[in-house]
Amino acid sequence: MTRARSEPDWGAVALAMLERGREPAAWVDAAGTVRLATASLERLLGAAPRALEGRPVAAVLAGAPASAEGRVEREVTTAAGRRLRVALEPGIEPACEPGALLRVLEVLGDLPGLGAGELDYAIETGPGAFGRLAWVRPLGGPALEPVPAARCHEALHGRSEPCADCPVRGGGAWPRVHARTLAPAPGYEVVTAAAEGAERVRLTVRRLAEAAVHGLVEARARALARGAGLSEREEAVLNRLLQGEGLADIGRALGITLRTVKFHQANLLRKLGAESRADLARVLM
Repeated sequence: MTRARSEPDWGAVALAMLERGREPAAWVDAAGTVRLATASLERLLGAAPRALEGRPVAAVLAGAPASAEGRVEREVTTAAGRRLRVALEPGIEPACEPGALLRVLEVLGDLPGLGAGELDYAIETGPGAFGRLAWVRPLGGPALEPVPAARCHEALHGRSEPCADCPVRGGGAWPRVHARTLAPAPGYEVVTAAAEGAERVRLTVRRLAEAAVHGLVEARARALARGAGLSEREEAVLNRLLQGEGLADIGRALGITLRTVKFHQANLLRKLGAESRADLARVLM
């Protein structure tokens, strides 16, 4: 019996995908839906195993062609703001038509001036819908089509369960802010959640280099020093306390004795209304 051309030979497709297992690639059907994806592509996009299957290719990669008469190459953008060059090649073999193989040819880098992972998105929070993506937009990039079935922790963060430190799930007034380290890479990721109606929350993800964080701390310290009337020496000690330096190290850096450092610390804590060095974190906020 002859197989209808509208029914791909999934065995042949699966075999071809296995042969390309180390290459980021996906099989896209005639409707532009991802049917199979290699583990390499899932890792590249930060997706959980099989999380890409059943999703429109335009929702996975902004700008990706959904179909092509012949081979098409195009630059696309991931939800994390990474730029890729991809190719869409119709039919791995005649038995596999209709459909096409999407291959990642080259990782071009992140959107200009931005770190990978910086994006805005909105999720549903109603019963049974928590984490469902309403829309997603890489910072400074094009909007990706909404994917009703996709959950943020799977599609954007490559996790099978909601993030344990998700600010949406925590208590407190809106907006809610949570910062986490990017270990093993240096720097920090700041996630801000703001309510948009009763059952929708908008989140922004921004990344800060270590130097940028130090700069923010120094700027905040200067503002505190001016407001509290700290002396120049007290402000210098405050800056180094906030950077985590020990009292002996501060003394060596400023050329003063440990006793003098303790004297300035006591004065600046009193003027700032902080009970201890550890309490400076509260004052800083």
